[in-house]
Amino acid sequence: MIGTKIYKSEFNGDLYSECAKWCNETQEGRIEDQGEYYEVVEIPGPTLEEAKTAKIEYLKSTRNAKELEPISYNGVLFDADKDSLDRLNYAIITLTATHTESIQWTTAENTDVPMTVNDLNLVIASVGNRSNQLHIIYRDLKERVNACTTVEEVEAITWPED
Repeated sequence: MIGTKIYKSEFNGDLYSECAKWCNETQEGRIEDQGEYYEVVEIPGPTLEEAKTAKIEYLKSTRNAKELEPISYNGVLFDADKDSLDRLNYAIITLTATHTESIQWTTAENTDVPMTVNDLNLVIASVGNRSNQLHIIYRDLKERVNACTTVEEVEAITWPED
């Protein structure tokens, strides 16, 4: 389709519609008014720097999203967003201050489990460890992106599957 010309003097609505449909479906071209005719022209891809910037933002947002996923401790999933971590810390303070041995905790799967101060600390430690591992992966991938010399190399870099 790239390079197709539709002359205004002999306008062909079917050809124009076919070109417009192709442009919309593939996102590889667009129709430009060239004065005497319309022409399907290629949409230029991103520059190397644009591709690097976009990939690094994608990797960062992936890392950030993974940090908020529930965390497994003793085979049970616990919420790991900021509010949940604050609640875990409040529970630790409460148990410590009141010398209470355990507390019933509602898991990410909405089941109640007894948790000691040590359990609560280990959930938070698991979140911290996972966060560190995610940041190590992110830094490695970011270095790889920055070392790329082509857009294709940048596009080939993906976040490793779990």
